[in-house]
Amino acid sequence: MTTAAFVGPDRYVQGTDVLEAAAEQFGRLDADRALLVGGETALSVVGGALTEALETGGTEVERRSGVDSCTESRVTQLRNRITGTGADIDLVVGVGGGTALDAAKAAASRSQTEYAAVPTVPSTNAAASSVAVLYDEHGRTAGTELRDRPPELVLADTSVLADAPADYLRHGLGDALAARFEAAACAEADGRTVHGTAPTDVGRSIARRVHGVIVERGTEALADAERGEPTVAVGSAVEAILLGSALGFENGGLAGAHALEVGFRVAGVTEPPHGLLVGFCTLAQLHVEDAPAAASVANLLDDLGLDVTLDELNVDEETLRRIGSAACAETTSMGNEPLDVTPEMAVEALRAASADLA
Repeated sequence: MTTAAFVGPDRYVQGTDVLEAAAEQFGRLDADRALLVGGETALSVVGGALTEALETGGTEVERRSGVDSCTESRVTQLRNRITGTGADIDLVVGVGGGTALDAAKAAASRSQTEYAAVPTVPSTNAAASSVAVLYDEHGRTAGTELRDRPPELVLADTSVLADAPADYLRHGLGDALAARFEAAACAEADGRTVHGTAPTDVGRSIARRVHGVIVERGTEALADAERGEPTVAVGSAVEAILLGSALGFENGGLAGAHALEVGFRVAGVTEPPHGLLVGFCTLAQLHVEDAPAAASVANLLDDLGLDVTLDELNVDEETLRRIGSAACAETTSMGNEPLDVTPEMAVEALRAASADLA
């Protein structure tokens, strides 16, 4: 009998100024001592409010700032701080973008500590997921850390998120765009999620809804974000990115788009933001599948300002071959495609995606 499972954060709270009521949410976790982990900018923006909220509930707080990477050495440093003699830390709070959230999440996973996420930019779906992506010192993908569960708490303050540069939202939409098409591929291939279980129909339905929000509200949300306004459209986009696409990929499955993104990173293409690259790779996945949706997705990427080409990514022929080979490795999610994808097929699909967006 095939086993399916549905996972998600214990509690996801989103709205304007929700950090003003964070004490009540943190109070549910009943922590004695918390470690705030984030970048300098993120902690300067919300660190004070989070510290006050935690201390109101009787939780002692320690900060660890300057977390701008998610490498093995960084995660080990954080884990050692959490589990060190006399640390008594029973809650890790990740603050910031995907890198800081993943570093905090991986450290919490290794120390078996409760974990809460407070995203300050909506650039990826890292906040509500149980997966942390690790990189080497050169920015190349070095593996993943899978926590046994998503966060106990996610606090998404849309006032803070709307105040971030709009490109973060743009890239988040690119990351979220993959959910529908990867879940569909995984279901057709009888694939498995990151938890090793069969995808659920509910996960796939959520992934489809994420795509609907991007189509219906994406450009409006970007326009509002350019003005720093936490409107209904921005809220819908943020929810689709942070919550919807996390639930979609964890319960619907990954496939070609994220496999190709890993291929870029392994091949040394490290500069493009994750969401920009995933959006491009989603289009390439559709070319791998010869799917009719490729044309509409190309138009959508153009509308969202996520159109990019191989030339703009500085990818030459040798690098392109390395990307195709790495994307089709057994360790990627390419096996969740409903056909056997060769490196040559991956290369041709990337060329086709680039031509669509030129």
